[in-house]
Amino acid sequence: MNQSLSDPRHFRRHALILLVAGLLVQGWLVTRQGILPDQNAVLYSGTQFLASDDLPAFAKPSSAGAQLPGFLLPALVAGAITVWHDYRSPTLFAVIPQVCAFLLLALVLTRTLETRWAVVYLSLYWLSAWRLFHSASAWEPAFVFLPAALHMLLCYRQRDRRHFLESTLLALVLAVSFQIHASSFILLVSFVWLWVTRRVKVHWAGLLTGIVVACLFYLPTIQWVLSSPTDTGLPQTHQGVLAGMLSLLKGTTFWLRMSTPDLGERLSQAGGFYGGDQLFMALRVLLGLLVLPSALFTWRMIRTPDHASPGSSWLRLYSLACLGSTLVASLVSPASVQTWHVVIVLHAALIPLVLFLRHRGEAGQRGGGAIVVACLILNLGTTCVLGFCHEQYTPPTAASLDALNAPQEVRALVGVHP
Repeated sequence: MNQSLSDPRHFRRHALILLVAGLLVQGWLVTRQGILPDQNAVLYSGTQFLASDDLPAFAKPSSAGAQLPGFLLPALVAGAITVWHDYRSPTLFAVIPQVCAFLLLALVLTRTLETRWAVVYLSLYWLSAWRLFHSASAWEPAFVFLPAALHMLLCYRQRDRRHFLESTLLALVLAVSFQIHASSFILLVSFVWLWVTRRVKVHWAGLLTGIVVACLFYLPTIQWVLSSPTDTGLPQTHQGVLAGMLSLLKGTTFWLRMSTPDLGERLSQAGGFYGGDQLFMALRVLLGLLVLPSALFTWRMIRTPDHASPGSSWLRLYSLACLGSTLVASLVSPASVQTWHVVIVLHAALIPLVLFLRHRGEAGQRGGGAIVVACLILNLGTTCVLGFCHEQYTPPTAASLDALNAPQEVRALVGVHP
């Protein structure tokens, strides 16, 4: 592997190159983004926020028949629309917290791993097909990367000592991020897991302060529930035992696939939308085979304690906590787990691969650089295929908005009128 990656003086240059490269690809995807039901609902919530004099109790319906609580998501979308009255503005605005997430992860990784492995991790994260696909569209997953990075940083900061400010911020992040997406439940469970196993210290006064501040964000929801106790916004459907086990299996495979370019069903959808089903199915099968080495990396991380350094040991335990939390969330989820439900722990799912590469490098084995390059090529190639062929990245037309029955407010953002 290139020895310049080991020089801390070159880290900022490498990080900047990665940042710009990822933003260029993401910018291309933003120009091609389409409007599907999820995007339609998110954009409409932002327009309704601007049109109303009151803060909404709920943002939008979810796939499980529940309501996303609070006003944070509509407020973010409304703020972006105010600056630029266009359906792409929320996605461009989401780039800001995504860049912040990149910087926060860089802060943690440079303190837990050697410089070269921090660069490897950031390249696999920032140029991941999973991140790029989910981050360049106007929907909830575009906003989950910052809460995830904050969760990692604040847990790491309190690995040995409790801090009032960090505990306050952690409680606030865990509570308020539920107004972005319900997958924040995974972060909450992983925090509890780390605290129970004494991998994270908690300043109880700070935690209580964060909860009190977070309650302010839920005042409209609390008022609504008190006035309408039969309409709480909770899920109206629940999975049976068999469906829950299948969801658990899906959650497991999603975790393993996040360190690969395998977006599975998304490739099948691209084939059905663009044509050439057999070609896309073959591509899906080939990428799907990458789950096997990913399973080996994860199994090695589970079975082999990492005593190489305190930093890498903590990363391993953090990744294990997120893995366990993903499985718990998959099992109890009221709806079948999908890719956008687990992408919030992408940052943790990449750790097994990076620790494996680090182990090979420290043992003097060659080929680590080739593996990283192959991963990046496959990720960028998959992103380009989906960017050209998936319906989610096909610019909206009058016909597609008619089929969606898009409201007038959303049509105005596109510049298309009935």
